[in-house]
Amino acid sequence: MSLRPDILLAKTVARPYAYPGLGVFEWMVDQGPEHQLEEKKEWVRAHGPPPPVPASFIAFRARQRANGDR
Repeated sequence: MSLRPDILLAKTVARPYAYPGLGVFEWMVDQGPEHQLEEKKEWVRAHGPPPPVPASFIAFRARQRANGDR
């Protein structure tokens, strides 16, 4: 992450227009070779744990398995 400020500056200079609110949001830089710049909340959504499975769905699948359905 020591190159993060340099990457943000290079991305800003390389674009025809600046990133909106560059100072307001937290940004994440994905690993290369082509670095992706994403807002932190979007990065966490894509890289975080999956949402919990509802208990009703688990019960539904248990009934299906008990009946031999797959």
